[in-house]
Amino acid sequence: MATQTENVPKQGETYKCEKCGMEMKVTADCNCKEGCPELSCCGEPLKKV
Repeated sequence: MATQTENVPKQGETYKCEKCGMEMKVTADCNCKEGCPELSCCGEPLKKV
């Protein structure tokens, strides 16, 4: 089972929309204490590549 911190985007990771192909590169770590950023496009979560 994945923990919440394993799902937090990290600097250097790339995420991609499987519908339109848009890609997003994370340029800084998320340091949120609660909750995770939600990366989405075309109504769907982005996939880590």
